[in-house]
Amino acid sequence: MTRRLPHTLVAACCCLLAASTSASAQTTWVLWSQDTILIEWWWVPKGWPFHWSEVKGQPRPVADFRSLEMCQRSWFDRWADRTKALMDESKKSKKERGDNTTTIDACVPLPIVPTSLNPNGSWQSRASMDANDLYYTLSTIAQTLAGALAVMVAFVVFRLPAIEDVIGAALKRLKEPERKAPYKETAAVLKKRGWAALEELLRKYDDELADETGVQRTFESAYKAWRFRRRAALALYSALATTVLAIGLCFLALPFVSRTVSSQWATPIIVVAVALGLVSLVLYVWLIWRILGRVTR
Repeated sequence: MTRRLPHTLVAACCCLLAASTSASAQTTWVLWSQDTILIEWWWVPKGWPFHWSEVKGQPRPVADFRSLEMCQRSWFDRWADRTKALMDESKKSKKERGDNTTTIDACVPLPIVPTSLNPNGSWQSRASMDANDLYYTLSTIAQTLAGALAVMVAFVVFRLPAIEDVIGAALKRLKEPERKAPYKETAAVLKKRGWAALEELLRKYDDELADETGVQRTFESAYKAWRFRRRAALALYSALATTVLAIGLCFLALPFVSRTVSSQWATPIIVVAVALGLVSLVLYVWLIWRILGRVTR
């Protein structure tokens, strides 16, 4: 009994392989065709990218076949006929030529219904990206960044005065009439070098402010506020730059989604737009978090 077990397993595997091969061979393949009309925009100078534009029709089924080989054979015959007709057409004068319509075919297995065909015989279906997917993705990125930018700007406008108050309190002490050290010199030293350098300068002028209780915390807070304001300004400008680039990319790509979705530019456009959007959101969060932390201290 045990000797027959390996033979039984091999036979079962062969039966399964034969069944799967038979099922694959019985798959119905449909030859789909799609027309593309080339429209010449006469007001655009010749040689420019948009002098010609493509308008794709909806794919339509032509015939169904019992195997992929039969469908591909029909695909090749139709391609050869169109190539011969195109060569004959090129020999005619411009006035004798027909309309600028090209046709492409693709073999698609049932039950897939393609939404767009490619010249190399591949296709896009609802499972892959189409023009609507690309359009809504780009428009969502632009709207999200615009809303986030508005929230961030509002937050900065309402919270930044608290940081200015910290700096103003320190400068007010340096402007007091009884100060012996000149204001321009002490303010510049505090802004660039901090409390230690300011204390040294005050003692140089024999100013009593250097020995006053609690003044060190006031000036250290002002120095930190100055440093934070510089970093916040850099983050704000960087966030604005990445946001403008992302929204600009989306706005430029939105009118051409019908042509971009079937080209090699669809994925790079989405990747760049999403990357710029993520960088912008990270800068927004960092800026709001640091301002909030600075204000609550």
